[in-house]
Amino acid sequence: MFCAHCRQEIPETAPFCRHCGSQQERPRPVKTCGYCGRVVSGDVRLCGCGYQFANDPRADFRVRSAPPKHLGRICLVVLAVSFVGWVVYSNNSQRPPEPAASSAYPDHPVDPEKARALERERAEQERVSEQRRTEQERAAIEAATVEAVDLCAAYAANQVRADLAYKGRSIYVRGVVTEIGVTLGDTPYVFLSGPDGPPGVQCTFAESDKSELANVQKGQTLTISGRCDGKTMAWVLVEDSRIAVRE
Repeated sequence: MFCAHCRQEIPETAPFCRHCGSQQERPRPVKTCGYCGRVVSGDVRLCGCGYQFANDPRADFRVRSAPPKHLGRICLVVLAVSFVGWVVYSNNSQRPPEPAASSAYPDHPVDPEKARALERERAEQERVSEQRRTEQERAAIEAATVEAVDLCAAYAANQVRADLAYKGRSIYVRGVVTEIGVTLGDTPYVFLSGPDGPPGVQCTFAESDKSELANVQKGQTLTISGRCDGKTMAWVLVEDSRIAVRE
């Protein structure tokens, strides 16, 4: 290496010339961008085109890839597609529902006459099903129903045996209404006639059932569900009663 001023030979790493004492200028390191080919200073980490150089100056500067040339265009295309999809979804969600199509021909609208006929047929099927269900429930109630006369006769014959059969159990009792009233505690009740007339079976109801008992008349035949509480005084007591069947 030679001094830039006196042209005397000096060591490669000497900061000053040992002959004339002038400071030596060192050539600044440079490097080439691996993406755009621009020559930049060696201490630059980011090229003007966006290419990022490696931190280690000894590393290959082409290891890290530069951003794609069409990144901005790609972003614009993605935003445009998203906007179009949002517009299509909004229009479909606000569109009124299309008329129903027949099951046999999904692409054709239903004939109004056929639709009314199908509706009438469906209503008739529901009515028949409800009627059949009611008949089955009534048949089940009748199968589990004991006549008020028979219940009183069972207790009159053997109260212990009748308690084992009925006391504490939910039963259906059927009989003719002989009395409608309230107890001293304002509890509404209905008496069903026994084998020898009144008193028979006393069925007590909740106070909320008073409006229903207001439509009951003497001599009417009722089937009442409730819990048998055995015989008290001169009649058989059924509590928590509800009218199951009116005749």
